[in-house]
Amino acid sequence: CGSREGVDVDCKSEEMIKKKKEENAANAVVVGFGHFSFKSVDDPHTHTVCTIQCSNLPGMFVSIPSNGSILLELGANVQLVNNPDSTRTQFKLEQVAGTSDWFSIRNIHNGLFLNVSPGSLENSASVQCCNDPQNKNSQWRFENAGRGWYTIQSRCSRKYLSGSRPLGLPTSIANVVQVDNAKFPYAHWRINVKSGSEPLALPTQVSNV
Repeated sequence: CGSREGVDVDCKSEEMIKKKKEENAANAVVVGFGHFSFKSVDDPHTHTVCTIQCSNLPGMFVSIPSNGSILLELGANVQLVNNPDSTRTQFKLEQVAGTSDWFSIRNIHNGLFLNVSPGSLENSASVQCCNDPQNKNSQWRFENAGRGWYTIQSRCSRKYLSGSRPLGLPTSIANVVQVDNAKFPYAHWRINVKSGSEPLALPTQVSNV
């Protein structure tokens, strides 16, 4: 405090800046893998934290896989599991800058985003983990399907997020894909906002798709 190189320094301001830097460091988790760098850090603005529950697969929630490291999870297929309390099934919905109705869906556990693999326009293309929220493959629109359920539409393919249970998978796991039919039984989702999270302004008018 006092004077430093002819410039008066306000001790209180210096302490506040130091405290803010410590808080930011505590909130940030950075994992580097060679030329890959993934960062999960809370914004100064609170985002909506939620789980995404499949309508016709009771108790099943969108989840990123557990592959041991973020590097291995990058590009891995997203699944449905029956554990809504895990951070792997909890997501932040972040509005895409310059838009009113498109969101990126970021996982709380590893900071990766739901993304159509790899920009596919095909039915039943897998949804995967991605680190690029600016890509239209990673941007989604929520449409009201009525009775508290929503469809989730890809900005790139205009297809809809859907559950899928191939033969051979255990009943506790299902895949997440895209389909072109918004009325498909597994393409409706309930958005469960976590307690203490900021309310989410989803459409109230029921879509006729």
